[in-house]
Amino acid sequence: MKREYRKWQSPALGRDMELLVFGEGGTPVLVFPTSMGRFYQWEDFGMIAVEAQAAGAPVIAFGRGGAVETVVPVGDSAGRAPTGVHFREPTPASLARAVRHFTEVEAKLDPLALRKNAERFSLENFRSGLRRVIDEVVR
Repeated sequence: MKREYRKWQSPALGRDMELLVFGEGGTPVLVFPTSMGRFYQWEDFGMIAVEAQAAGAPVIAFGRGGAVETVVPVGDSAGRAPTGVHFREPTPASLARAVRHFTEVEAKLDPLALRKNAERFSLENFRSGLRRVIDEVVR
């Protein structure tokens, strides 16, 4: 299997991003597990997942913490366009099921919808949302 190191400058984060890419072809996808499913990793917001979606890559993520907010699963109850797949348990078997599920739903994931979802977490949206909250508190 091909293994490739990649590094690029993220304009959103203002720093270098590094990752390993495995495989020969197919759809690029980010697999975003936590190591051992520790509680503090569930609280991570998941900017890695947002960056992947901004680049048009779907995400397979552990369905806790930030990934619940940033990765929209197929069949989302709010009817939003899907951007990836969640797995429920921090186990290899659960991750394997999610990867199989991803291969079944891959065609439903639109790169433009992925980018649009990532825009929800832009600096501009963060600032305007923060202003709204401050304005409400000050009133």
